Amino acid sequence: MAAGDIIEEFEFGARIGVELPEFREMVARWPGWDDADDRSPECLAINNTLNDLLHGVGLTERQCTEMLGAGKEELLGLYRRWAASRGWSATGVK
Repeated sequence: MAAGDIIEEFEFGARIGVELPEFREMVARWPGWDDADDRSPECLAINNTLNDLLHGVGLTERQCTEMLGAGKEELLGLYRRWAASRGWSATGVK
């Protein structure tokens, strides 16, 4: 399942914070991302994608595991560790 399969292209930018073509370019550069700046497109895409996967797209536990190889609790833990590594005290996701 590709990014465009979960989120309609017309709403991708609003939900993820970068437009789909830019996101695809970023994915092509992975793992060479620099998300050190909280305002960078990479940081925004990571934050918003994790938030959207946990709350926005309505994935079931099974879909999450099948698509991402991890369940929702593991994904939430990853999100929290990533945020903590940035010095953020919260992600806004409970």
